[in-house]
Amino acid sequence: MTGGYVVYRGTKYTAIVLGDTTGDGEIDIFDILSMIDHLNNQVMLEGVYEKAGLIVNEEEMDIFDILAVIDYVNGVISIHPQS
Repeated sequence: MTGGYVVYRGTKYTAIVLGDTTGDGEIDIFDILSMIDHLNNQVMLEGVYEKAGLIVNEEEMDIFDILAVIDYVNGVISIHPQS
């Protein structure tokens, strides 16, 4: 889940699950709504939660990131980290 921690060889890393902008471990309508709120400047996502919403473009969240999560929730696409 986004915001969780993993310790590897004594170093603590923060987990980011692409699409999981709420940090509840699920990619669902609540993530889509949080991304819409972010784009409308109603509730700003920060840190790892904002990074979890950067699906298409790693620079700035936009409508295409939301559409990608909608497609994922509907089983149209898979979400994988960009290399």
